[in-house]
Amino acid sequence: MEIIITRELSSEVLYLGDLIGELECATKDFFSDKTYGNDLNCIYLSIFCMSDKYAIFFSKRLPKYQKLPKKFTQKGVELFREGISLSFELRLDFDVYQVKKGGAKLNLAKDILKSFEVINDVKAIKDFDNDSFKSDFFDLFKKINWLEK
Repeated sequence: MEIIITRELSSEVLYLGDLIGELECATKDFFSDKTYGNDLNCIYLSIFCMSDKYAIFFSKRLPKYQKLPKKFTQKGVELFREGISLSFELRLDFDVYQVKKGGAKLNLAKDILKSFEVINDVKAIKDFDNDSFKSDFFDLFKKINWLEK
């Protein structure tokens, strides 16, 4: 399983970039040899946290399931999207994250785990063990000390 995490953050919450970078590194190793079914091999998770004064310029992106690989150009950059993949956006509550607190890791872990419910809503994904996937993600969060053991 491959998990690719991107971020769009306001300047007030740039500290989240470091946390998300830490998570990206951890997911590469932890999920590299795991499979959960034939209908999903790659997840593109876009974490969005912006103040209201900027968020209005960004429309919410709906989840997108893609069976075949695809090359496309976005903002002048040629990109490649893996096949059998799901991309979706997690919009964080800016008010929760705008003040850097010790609970940011815990809040982010809970928000990410909750966001995986979107997988159940995609009708094309039938062969995927979302419960095992979320359980493994929960274990990863405990391993990297984002959740209590």
